[in-house]
Amino acid sequence: MLSAEDNDLFTRVGPGTPGGELMRRYWHPITGSAELAARKVMSVRLLCEDLVLFRDASGRLGLVEPFCAHRRVHLCTGFPVEEGLRCPYHGWTYDTTGQCVAQPGEPAGSRLKDDVKLKSYPVQELGGMVFAYLGPAPAPLLPRWDFLADEPMLRQVGYVIAPYNWAQGMENSYDAVHAEWLHGHFFKYALDQRGNPDDPRYEINAIPMMRKHSTFRYDRTEYGFIRRVVLEGESEAADTFSVGHAKIFPNITTINAGGTCVSTYQVPVDDTHTLYIGHRAYRFPDWIDVPAQTEVPWFPIPIKDEAGRWIDDDIVGQDLMVMISQGPIMDRTLEVLGTTDAGVIKYRRFYKDQAIAVREGRDPINVYRDLALNQRLELPHSKNFYDRGVFGADGRALYRRGSATGALGLQNSPINDLIEDLFEEAARKAPLIPPTAASGGR
Repeated sequence: MLSAEDNDLFTRVGPGTPGGELMRRYWHPITGSAELAARKVMSVRLLCEDLVLFRDASGRLGLVEPFCAHRRVHLCTGFPVEEGLRCPYHGWTYDTTGQCVAQPGEPAGSRLKDDVKLKSYPVQELGGMVFAYLGPAPAPLLPRWDFLADEPMLRQVGYVIAPYNWAQGMENSYDAVHAEWLHGHFFKYALDQRGNPDDPRYEINAIPMMRKHSTFRYDRTEYGFIRRVVLEGESEAADTFSVGHAKIFPNITTINAGGTCVSTYQVPVDDTHTLYIGHRAYRFPDWIDVPAQTEVPWFPIPIKDEAGRWIDDDIVGQDLMVMISQGPIMDRTLEVLGTTDAGVIKYRRFYKDQAIAVREGRDPINVYRDLALNQRLELPHSKNFYDRGVFGADGRALYRRGSATGALGLQNSPINDLIEDLFEEAARKAPLIPPTAASGGR
């Protein structure tokens, strides 16, 4: 358990709080590029701060405090012009730095506008998302993790603003054994209740997840931690242990396998709400033609069905269910931890250490200021493009439709069929390997 003081350190992200100061040293995604393209101007909330995001008519991004300095009209009602964002009430206009650049009602030659400046923050785009930095200047570089920077790739992003504290989301990702139960045994129960024994999610998701986690370990890396797991019947030579899955401090987790790069962000909206982002990026081999992607889809992830029941037959839905059910801010003074919570404990201790580093005036990890080091930040990836490198007896690659997009919070995606078609084509056209090698997989 944690003390009440440490629970506050771990969960509170407002300005001036130790956790808030730590989290302000990082870039955080706040929306999708596609969403901003459609709306041009929108309200956002990040780290307990209300802001307005816009793209002006010149294509530049801005993120400013929400109220016009003149008569306090909310700037989400504003409209983009060449110079920046114009308030609809009297035309006062702000550029991307928050500087007032026009006051049409003032006399010619007036210098009043020169003394008016809204608070603003840096904004950048990468991998189909818009990122913001709310910390002190100079802003560090936006990290170019491989799943965001690599091309060519196809990407899609699901999101939901959910009523739970962001730390509950991160603790879930550091809890290796929950996969065996929540995404295995419980998933099977949920499918059983639907009464369709031919549902492919039994084979693709539930049954594989039910295997016992006989060994699990969280090792420190330059980017945070790597989770290593040995499943019952396997050895440390298996990819789940030898390659593992990256946990990028402070709030990203990745599972990169079979050409599907599954990345999850737990973005602190405020103390009791989290922007859950499921970023999916897909790599394909050079023997198929992959269409160019002009826009990365950004779409909502459902939490409950039309009858108000939890989405319990989907991995993301299951995670959201348990994180929300812990309450807006989990009271860790009441918890009882066991040996399977080693990853959670390691993460909490490391978070506290990094908060202390910031308090002492040092950069925490994953703050990049050297362009040469930030060109491409590579993470662990396992297996080949086809379904986890599974081969049939004839040496041909196998792929089960739904493996890349099913049960991953992508119910509202407009490109699932395209992704699945490409994976099937890639497996169908893959070069054969000798049957002796195929029989053992790789």
